[in-house]
Amino acid sequence: MRRSDFNITLSPVNAAFLSRLLGGKTAQFVPFGISLNSFPLQAPRFSPGPVIRLLALGNDVHRDWTTLIEAIKDQREFDLKIVSRTITSASLRNATNISVEEAHNVERIRQLYDEADVVVVPLLSNQHASGITVVLEAVALGKAVVCARVGGIDAYFAENEIKYYECGNARSLCNALRDLREKRDARDQAERAQRRFRIENYSSEGYARRTLMCLEENT
Repeated sequence: MRRSDFNITLSPVNAAFLSRLLGGKTAQFVPFGISLNSFPLQAPRFSPGPVIRLLALGNDVHRDWTTLIEAIKDQREFDLKIVSRTITSASLRNATNISVEEAHNVERIRQLYDEADVVVVPLLSNQHASGITVVLEAVALGKAVVCARVGGIDAYFAENEIKYYECGNARSLCNALRDLREKRDARDQAERAQRRFRIENYSSEGYARRTLMCLEENT
């Protein structure tokens, strides 16, 4: 990395860390983007029944399943599906309102998003915007998002665009979900987030263009 001309990261937190690590050598934050062929933009909607259907996806080491399960276990107003290869049913501690499955193709993942009312992105402390792919997919598909404030996700979306909770705090996560339900502003939040998505062009094409601009500016 010290021999490189410049370094690109997906998180301003990581960019700052690398700049310190490399003795002041600049690392540049270039926002990520997802394929709109796989996850085309859909109009936000929020019309839940008496039970809010939650979805949490991810396989990386910074998913905080422990806090998520603690927040949701036996809370009858929520039904949670976790989609991951890194958690087993035994980890659910006999929770009756939480289930686990593995999704092996984009079609099933799209179906799971469609069935959900809210997407939750539970994260451990990290510097590389862990979870940003799921956040962007959910926003593109018109879903409200609740996410840990960690890793630089808030560089992509503001407070009124996705709802943040305190990293590692189960009560904060549960309160964020209840606040979203009680205020009934999930659709408005999803619309604001999707507007940001369009403005910043958080697509894979937009990411490629930003990366190219970065190359041109540094060569």
